[in-house]
Amino acid sequence: MSKKGIILLIAVFASVVIYALVIVSLSQGEQQIALEKLGQFGDSFGIITSLFSGLAFSGLIITILLQKKELGYQREELKLTREELAKSREAQQDQVEQLSRAAKLNALCTLTQVYTDISVQQRHALSVEAGKAIEPRNKFIEQLKEQLGEEV
Repeated sequence: MSKKGIILLIAVFASVVIYALVIVSLSQGEQQIALEKLGQFGDSFGIITSLFSGLAFSGLIITILLQKKELGYQREELKLTREELAKSREAQQDQVEQLSRAAKLNALCTLTQVYTDISVQQRHALSVEAGKAIEPRNKFIEQLKEQLGEEV
């Protein structure tokens, strides 16, 4: 609560207390205050009661309007958040697809290199059967392509 609000609250409270003291002091001259006089004393606060009731009702209406405005802001923020999450999800799916392709290519490259090394060793060891060593390698590469899929 701001300083102005606190000062206003203290001023209103002090006014009510002063009003009550004035009414009590005016009725002090009589020795015995009748119930009728006490009823009139209570009724004298009717104006203040209606004032505070009106202020409370207007405060309620202002609060409802502020909440409506805040809910509008929250809806807009949620809409933006959903859009960003959708973009993020799409980017992650693309990244997963790219990583999968890279892994398949990497595996194919490694296996091809290993098989090439084996065939080179076979060529040197068996110069007579060098032509036959290439055929199994080509068959192996074809089988590997089928297993990995045609995306590569």
